[in-house]
Amino acid sequence: MNFAPTEKNWPEIFARAGSGRDERVVLDGLHALKHAVRFGAEPELILTPNREKLSALAQEMGLEELRSLLEKSAREVEREVFDSLARRPIPTGVIALARRPRSKRPESWEANAPAVFLDQPRDVNNIGAAVRVAAACGAAGLAVSAAASPWHRRAVAAGAGLQFALPTATVEAENLREVFAPRPIIACDERGRDLREIDLPRNALFVFGSERVGISSAVREAAAEVISLPMRRGVSSLNLATAVSAVLYLSLVLSRE
Repeated sequence: MNFAPTEKNWPEIFARAGSGRDERVVLDGLHALKHAVRFGAEPELILTPNREKLSALAQEMGLEELRSLLEKSAREVEREVFDSLARRPIPTGVIALARRPRSKRPESWEANAPAVFLDQPRDVNNIGAAVRVAAACGAAGLAVSAAASPWHRRAVAAGAGLQFALPTATVEAENLREVFAPRPIIACDERGRDLREIDLPRNALFVFGSERVGISSAVREAAAEVISLPMRRGVSSLNLATAVSAVLYLSLVLSRE
């Protein structure tokens, strides 16, 4: 059911949008709101417990365009109301609702840039952090297993709203070849070959397994190559988002040499 955000239904709308399965998305904090607006979002609702303080913060950060939007559209609410909707401390004192952008199918993503697939990620914060680094390095897009969502409220917060700057999708691991052809699928696993020994295609789909069990059998079967990051002996693994960052940036550097 779709309905306009009014004060009476705010709790229900924020709960639905925060799940990552709704057409709306929650933006927690000034950084998420800043990036969302910068990349095309038009917030439907902006709430703050202190408009004057929020406007001053935006001015201090040099966000004049966002400051104009806040002065025009931000709605001041009681601290108790704000905290009940925020559900956690928001140091910058702002939360918002916006419509998700129209999704782009993976076959329409930028063809000459790497893409990312997260295979059964367990932590939505890691999904968001991976979105943030993928957007920063100019990746073509990021997909996750169908059980996860890059639009979950905590993922959007961890991604600083950069889901609006990066195409995203949900895909079953069993369908990787079909969905991402002709991209070569390169899985990342600690038992793989050192990535420095391999010519990494610029349009590769880099696949990263879950934090606990690594890549699934479906991914291993679909992969043209399994690679690993060189690490100091005795260090067994990296945080998911850290691994995504290292592989993406190394692949870009190595492909230019």
